[in-house]
Amino acid sequence: MRKIGGYLFLAILISIVSCQEKSNQEEKQEVPVVAEPAPPEEVFVFGIPEDSVIVSEGRIRRNQFLATILQKNGIEGEQIH
Repeated sequence: MRKIGGYLFLAILISIVSCQEKSNQEEKQEVPVVAEPAPPEEVFVFGIPEDSVIVSEGRIRRNQFLATILQKNGIEGEQIH
């Protein structure tokens, strides 16, 4: 009975020691950390996200109508209504 208890104790001790060595080896392996680039901040023009529209800059002349500005940019009156 004493031999069986001794072998059982020895088997448990070996399994505990071998498990601890594997966990220590896993902890020693360094994993490179790659920093993710920050997402670009969204740019707003007059409260509208700039990437969702086509922005065309220019100057409005005196007494110029909105229809004239839109026609110069290829937008017909039928598209507006």
